[in-house]
Amino acid sequence: MIYKIFTMSGPWYECSGPSLKDANEAFNNYEINGVVVSNVIVKKCIQDEYDKHGGFGSWRGWATFGKSRISKDIVEKYNSRQKRLDDLRNCLVDSSIFMNYVYDRLYRPGGLRSNDVKYNS
Repeated sequence: MIYKIFTMSGPWYECSGPSLKDANEAFNNYEINGVVVSNVIVKKCIQDEYDKHGGFGSWRGWATFGKSRISKDIVEKYNSRQKRLDDLRNCLVDSSIFMNYVYDRLYRPGGLRSNDVKYNS
């Protein structure tokens, strides 16, 4: 039986690849439309990609495919999170019970905004 021993038979960028630390550094302070994305979302997308493929492959594959897949996942998760937050915000604004509570906390005597309103009106 013949065993093939794998050695570095190609360029370094095809034989070695990034680690989780390298991937986290590449997406540190990732921005979408000037807004820095939460590290929770970024790390989750990086970990999902790592778990799906058992690593990131070579540096060449990382530069060609890996970074773009992770970027796409981050944008999708960020947009879905923003949509959920917008839906929640709209639901709360439409709730008269919640808005009455907010107005009471803000504008009652001794409330959070009562002094500003009293002196600026």
